[in-house]
Amino acid sequence: SKMPPDEAIEELVTKIFNYDLCSSNATEVTEVICHSKRVLTDFCSKFNYKVNTKVKEFKEIRRREGNIAAPTRMDIEKFMSVKAVERILNRYLKQ
Repeated sequence: SKMPPDEAIEELVTKIFNYDLCSSNATEVTEVICHSKRVLTDFCSKFNYKVNTKVKEFKEIRRREGNIAAPTRMDIEKFMSVKAVERILNRYLKQ
């Protein structure tokens, strides 16, 4: 997935921390924004890797079963339940 534009991250950080980009503490604001971008990029990379791993696992299971048809929604939900998605998200959000 694509990262949000820099402007979106800057706007989010300034709203969360109530920063003014033109204030006297602009250096601190810039550091917080840069740190936030790095953390978000790292989170997205790890999350995408985990999702990609699960997709490969799902495809491999279907291949071993000889199932070449496109998976149904029920097949996908059976493999990757809402609970499993919640566990993955929870693991990354606690870091």
